[in-house]
Amino acid sequence: MISRVTHAARRLLLRRIAILIVLLAVATTTAFLAWRAMPSDEDAVEVYNRGVALFAEGLPGGAADHFQRVAETAPFGSEVSALARYNLATLQAHDGQMESLTGARSLLEDVLRQRPFDQNARRNLEIVIAKLQMIMQ
Repeated sequence: MISRVTHAARRLLLRRIAILIVLLAVATTTAFLAWRAMPSDEDAVEVYNRGVALFAEGLPGGAADHFQRVAETAPFGSEVSALARYNLATLQAHDGQMESLTGARSLLEDVLRQRPFDQNARRNLEIVIAKLQMIMQ
């Protein structure tokens, strides 16, 4: 009787180990694929620079699309992420509509979380908040 229990326990243990190995392999593969799908900083900088060029060409809508893409994909805290968020906020603030100003406020708050001493972002945030208050009155 003892050998049956031991044999059954051994099979159960081996089955659990096999399941853990499969789960570990799946998790490792998933993490690797997610890492490979992330854009590099060079990619984000290239997209950001294209946004700057579009703005210089008088195409603020195209520039905003590029800045949005960088803001969504670049690692939060990276320099290019902060610059993209700042420029996107500036473009949204010029729209003057409640929804755009609210988005600009959120973006500028993100910039200040990344760069707490950025005086331009702080000043623009104050302007956006003042515009929002004027709309709400």
